[in-house]
Amino acid sequence: MAARIPAPRIPRLPAKIKKLGATKIARCLNPSMFVVGFKIVGDDSSAPGNGTAIVDALRLHFGDAARVTWDGRQAMAIVIELL
Repeated sequence: MAARIPAPRIPRLPAKIKKLGATKIARCLNPSMFVVGFKIVGDDSSAPGNGTAIVDALRLHFGDAARVTWDGRQAMAIVIELL
């Protein structure tokens, strides 16, 4: 029987990213993928809101260790895939 490789720990959101409006991080079905939720600004959930700033800050924070993707609407979570 092969040894079980543990899933990576859920990354912590730095305070500066929380100040931009990120609210939580949760694991997806894939053990190396996580979603980041953030506060909606205004009434238009299809607008970007603070999402662009949060994505930029996450990309700076993780660098080449992760791929950060988002579809541009504040109604959708930001996805982090650890590489």
